[in-house]
Amino acid sequence: MQAKDLPLLAVFAAVVRQGSFTAAARVLGLSKSMVSESVHQLEERCGVRLLERTTRKLRLTQVGEQVLITATAISDAARTLDSILDEHRSAPVGTLRIATTHDLGSLLVAPVAARLGLQHPQLGIDIVSDDQSQDLITSRVDLAVRLGTPKESGHIVHKLARIDEPLLAAPSLASMLQTASRPRDLHGAPWARHSLLPHHGSLTFHGPKGETDTVTLSQRAQSNTGEGVRALLLSGIGIGVLPEYLVVEDLRKGALVRLCPGWIWKQVTLYAELPSGKRKPRRVQLFLQALRETFAHPQKDGPGALWHRFPSTDGH
Repeated sequence: MQAKDLPLLAVFAAVVRQGSFTAAARVLGLSKSMVSESVHQLEERCGVRLLERTTRKLRLTQVGEQVLITATAISDAARTLDSILDEHRSAPVGTLRIATTHDLGSLLVAPVAARLGLQHPQLGIDIVSDDQSQDLITSRVDLAVRLGTPKESGHIVHKLARIDEPLLAAPSLASMLQTASRPRDLHGAPWARHSLLPHHGSLTFHGPKGETDTVTLSQRAQSNTGEGVRALLLSGIGIGVLPEYLVVEDLRKGALVRLCPGWIWKQVTLYAELPSGKRKPRRVQLFLQALRETFAHPQKDGPGALWHRFPSTDGH
């Protein structure tokens, strides 16, 4: 017996269950001759007779009764497997495992995933936050949610939204730099930067009319997380850049202000990255849909209000 012979066991079990070759053929959607041939092939593989046949009825041989136990178990396992797969295709079950950054994890991913989990009690949530990118396959995650420019990886990328990264400072420091109308006027100002930013010592900013300014940084402090940079900016130790979603409340309350209004360092993309685009589990489909709805209907003064939403599409 080989793995390729397993379908023969399923036909054999159906014949016994239905009580005839004709009834089994009808249930299996096969011709009676194909059913008869399958049972014959199975007996050839086994080297023994499994059924005693008469014109009116079938009777299992002793060895046939034992083979039937295995054949029934295999058929039941196949039906169980089909049920499991159907459940994963049609309902959000299992554990939704998401890789993201520390900042996105607390401000965006966790709230959206939690709402989805509350709607579907059978769904588990596992959020892995790390500002360093992770390999989706080895990390065994369903998808990653990140900011920036998606790298060529062979994975499937869903672009969700864009957001600006302006120049920011605490009011106390901004008042000392109020004569600066564009970034190049900030020469010599202290900077608080993210440690993942390029280490070449300068940043190029883009103005409202398409102009650019390249500014040499005079670093005063740095942090390896967005929240850490935000805390440094709030302290007034330096000026810096952060995605607006991270500081929306600080800007609204006046704890931080924009320097050189209209100028931004860059516009970053929020994207979801999946290992494969084929047959996404239902839990992944619903999470992507929930993310898009967050930007389509943002709460007033919430992070989603600042995103420039991409059209709903599964393309790159």
